[in-house]
Amino acid sequence: MTVFVDTAGIVALLSKADAHHDDAVAAWRRLLATRTRLVTSDLVVAEATVVVRARAGFETSFRAAEQLLTDPFEVVWLDPPLMTEALRLYRRHADHTLSLCDCVSFAIMRRRRIEVAFTYDDDFDTLGFRRARAE
Repeated sequence: MTVFVDTAGIVALLSKADAHHDDAVAAWRRLLATRTRLVTSDLVVAEATVVVRARAGFETSFRAAEQLLTDPFEVVWLDPPLMTEALRLYRRHADHTLSLCDCVSFAIMRRRRIEVAFTYDDDFDTLGFRRARAE
């Protein structure tokens, strides 16, 4: 199985103050135990680094960024066709509060037929994706 790793999942995993922290830790352990293939994007790496720094400090954010750029993660790098696809999604869902980073994530998931995300962001549900769970 392949799972897309989103900023909200990373933040919940690394920030003990996050309301989803305990579930994120359990879900993460399950993903690693089942040798799930983990995919993320360069935009998620950048976004997560900023948010983790604000919530857990520089060192934690720096270590997170380094880890996200190594195995077991596959990082998908933004290119013009991916940005074009993401902008189409962004335009199509103007009635939602989706970020462009989210739309890039959705475009990657659609391209690669990834149905599950490690996230606590409800927007993934709205667009028909499932979330990785602890159970």
